[in-house]
Amino acid sequence: MTAAEVPSKPNENAFAGRLTSIDALRGFDMFWILGGDFLVRSLPSIHDSPLTHSLAAQMEHCPWAGFHFYDFIFPLFIFIAGISLVFSLTRMLEREGRRTTVKRICARSILLFFLGVFYMGGIANGVHNIYLAGVLQRIAGAYFFAALFFCFFRLRSLVGITFSLLVGYWALMTFVPVPGIGAPSLAEPGKNLAHYLDVRFLPGQ
Repeated sequence: MTAAEVPSKPNENAFAGRLTSIDALRGFDMFWILGGDFLVRSLPSIHDSPLTHSLAAQMEHCPWAGFHFYDFIFPLFIFIAGISLVFSLTRMLEREGRRTTVKRICARSILLFFLGVFYMGGIANGVHNIYLAGVLQRIAGAYFFAALFFCFFRLRSLVGITFSLLVGYWALMTFVPVPGIGAPSLAEPGKNLAHYLDVRFLPGQ
C-alpha cells in the first residue's frame, strides 16, 4: 500500500491548536446563555422547597449590591473572549501581518456591534432611541480595544495598561463628583459617574 492509498484520518487534526479547557468553559457559559437559567428557574414548580427557591434566585441579577450566579455569565464570556484572542491573533499576526489583522479586528467588531443594535430593536423606536449598550455591543467594544492593544503593545505595556484602567476606573467612580448629585456613592444605585454618563450620552437607557 502506497502513501497515497493510506486511509485518511479526518479527525486526527480536528482539534489541533485548540485548547480543550477553553472550549469546555465556553460550552459551560453558552449553556447558561442559551437557556440553562430557565431550567433552574423552573425547579420550584417541580419541587417546592427552600433549596429550589434559593437556586432559582441565583438565576436573577442582583438589583444593585451583591452577587448572584447570573451576574457571573457575562463577565465569564468576556474573560473567555480575552483568552481566546491571544491564540487567534497570534496565529493571524504570524500568517497575515499586523495590517490585515487590524482590518479583521475592525470588521468583526463593527459586525458584532451592529448585530447587537439589530437584536435590541434597531431603529424601531426611532434613531434617537437606538440601544447602544447591549451585551453584544459591549463585547464588540471590549474585543476591539483588547485586540488592538494586543497587536500594538508587548506584555509589560499590557500589564501597565490593565493596571491603569482598573485604578483609573476606581478613582473616577470613587472620587469624581456626579453632576446634580455631588459626592458619588457606590452603595446606592444611580449615584455614580457611570450611571450619569449612561443616561446623559447613551440613547435607549
